[in-house]
Amino acid sequence: VIGNYYALKGDHPKAVAYFKRAVKLDYTFLPAWTLMGHEYLEMKIIPAAIESYRTAVDIDSNDYRAWYGLGQTYEILQIYNFAIYYFINAAKAKPNDSRMWTAIGLCYEKLDKKMEAIQCYEKANSCNDREGIALYKMAKLYMEIDDYDKAAICFKENLNRNLNEDIDTDEM
Repeated sequence: VIGNYYALKGDHPKAVAYFKRAVKLDYTFLPAWTLMGHEYLEMKIIPAAIESYRTAVDIDSNDYRAWYGLGQTYEILQIYNFAIYYFINAAKAKPNDSRMWTAIGLCYEKLDKKMEAIQCYEKANSCNDREGIALYKMAKLYMEIDDYDKAAICFKENLNRNLNEDIDTDEM
């Protein structure tokens, strides 16, 4: 709890200190390892973040947060093949979360694998992409591969979605 308090205040070193205390009391306390990884990532101490996330994954291989954190670390390092591997494991642990599929798609884009990226964005869109990233990214990629009909469909669907969200917001 105290680690979370300092994390929310932006005092990442103190947050790490309290998460370390928590894992000294219980080495298998998964949330502390994952949150410690987040804090190290915030401080740009990538090796420590990787170690924390890997420990969390060793404790529970179904912890999508730790897998996603590992993906983020390798994405920051621009080692996109590794990032994809970890994001895929996050998606296996939480297959209906659009954020996992969007992250994979972004990495495929960085590797110039447009069709793979499109497939990931399609999956993200089918998983109710609340951030609205997938449709726009798909439209841009379809334009890049000269499939203007599919690009137009995606742009139109994205526009309709944004208009509907504006209407929903105005009614509140």
